Amino acid sequence: MFGHAKRFMRKVAGHLPAPSLDSRLLRARHDDVLAWLDKAQQHIGSLPAPAVALNHAHELHRGGYAVTMFAPEIGRKLDEHLRMQWDILQGGGDPVPVLSTVVHDIVRWKTIIQCRDAHTTGGYYDDAEPVMAYQ
Repeated sequence: MFGHAKRFMRKVAGHLPAPSLDSRLLRARHDDVLAWLDKAQQHIGSLPAPAVALNHAHELHRGGYAVTMFAPEIGRKLDEHLRMQWDILQGGGDPVPVLSTVVHDIVRWKTIIQCRDAHTTGGYYDDAEPVMAYQ
């Protein structure tokens, strides 16, 4: 009896779509950068090596100072792109290429925003001006 039920469940399970989103990302808005990073952390073992390296080098997690600080602005900058990636996931798309793309884009905008802030606060120019003539 139980053997038949087990075989039936395996057969049925093979025809069901695999869940592609966890409940936190489903409840989050598409432009919630920290929710995307949580999802990337869940799939870190499946992501391509460049995405994993970026993830570690840029401290892409909730404790990462820069990404947490700039997350709202990154979300605004990537709004349409993240919406498209969100739609792919909700349609049952493979999360690995989507998350890899999102990680690269978050790093790109984090870097742009971080550099902009460093240049406008004066610290960069104060450090760079003494050696500009030499360069």
